[in-house]
Amino acid sequence: MASPERPVGIPPEIVPDFELHLRWYAVQEDDGLLFIGERGAPFRRSTFGRKWRKARTKLGMDGFRFYDLRHTGNVLAAGTGASLKDLMAHMPHSSVRAALIYQHATAEQQTKISNGISAAVVDIRTRRLTPTTATMTPDEGSAAQS
Repeated sequence: MASPERPVGIPPEIVPDFELHLRWYAVQEDDGLLFIGERGAPFRRSTFGRKWRKARTKLGMDGFRFYDLRHTGNVLAAGTGASLKDLMAHMPHSSVRAALIYQHATAEQQTKISNGISAAVVDIRTRRLTPTTATMTPDEGSAAQS
């Protein structure tokens, strides 16, 4: 049974790589396979495993599993700041629980959050700063607030 069709967004930077893959490694039909063996037939599990291990060793990524590609893509998608509903449609996941697996707390995201809060505080303080409070000393400012 064929999988239902759904649109998939491809980052523009990898479109040339994707097109090259389609020319070199895929069946040239509308419903053709994306990965085929040397004789044009579907990969056998053992053949794919051998090819995968050879490729990742060549790249120095011995512990990297094929499934890690999906995980990496989903973590990168989650890091864009997309809404949970958008991520569920992109991945695709039917449950919030499945989508949340890819939403890791990272130091980079924590810095973005901290910087965003900081910018909001500066903006609020700038808008609230009046000419009167701008010229007060710290002691006068606290007395004025009492």
